Amino acid sequence: MDITFKNNVKIENTTPGMAWSLITYYYWAGKLHLFSDEDIRDLASTGSEISKKLVENLGTNTGYFRSIQGKDALLYMLIRTYRPEICVETGISAGFSTYYILKALEKNGSGTLISIDIKDEVTMANKKFMAGWLVPDNLKNRWQKVIESSDIALTAISLKIDFFVHDSMHSEEYMLREYLWAMEHLNINGILASDDIDWNDAWKKFIRQHNNFKEMIKTPTFGVAIKKYN
Repeated sequence: MDITFKNNVKIENTTPGMAWSLITYYYWAGKLHLFSDEDIRDLASTGSEISKKLVENLGTNTGYFRSIQGKDALLYMLIRTYRPEICVETGISAGFSTYYILKALEKNGSGTLISIDIKDEVTMANKKFMAGWLVPDNLKNRWQKVIESSDIALTAISLKIDFFVHDSMHSEEYMLREYLWAMEHLNINGILASDDIDWNDAWKKFIRQHNNFKEMIKTPTFGVAIKKYN
């Protein structure tokens, strides 16, 4: 299917899922005055690259066939806008979000990503792959993959960071622990993002209890806040 936005940007041959994700980008980028013709085209192109790799490795008749979710488009938008130097994500799996984060850092021309997962293996369509297997070699120069529980791996990071995204274990206790770690390590104007905020009250509690974080984006499943002061 083809999709045309109000500013006459046209994206051709998209899947329904990709179209919805690009609409998510269009809505939030417009709301936050961050829209870029170049970025939405790059999102679509990256989605096509991922789709091709999925087809090559898994075929087309699997439940894993997706190239981009709304959260991936939002992560890309935020990194392109705020240009973080040190990014941390917990939870890698196949590397969908990892791919988009690294792609945005490449477009920026600077920045590194530390990705943490407790296991270096993911099973898709009865095939085993390494965590982050979707990430192409040309993006790996900005990437450090750490295989360890986030409880242990995060304590080993003493750097101040600019961007943190949670997508690991989604218990309330675990999510709050990661948010609090991020709060201590994020620079001013650093970004805190979290997937699956609908699983429990962790995100709601954190935002309510910490006035130094201003919520920027909240969808039914994804939240983003910016650190305004220590």
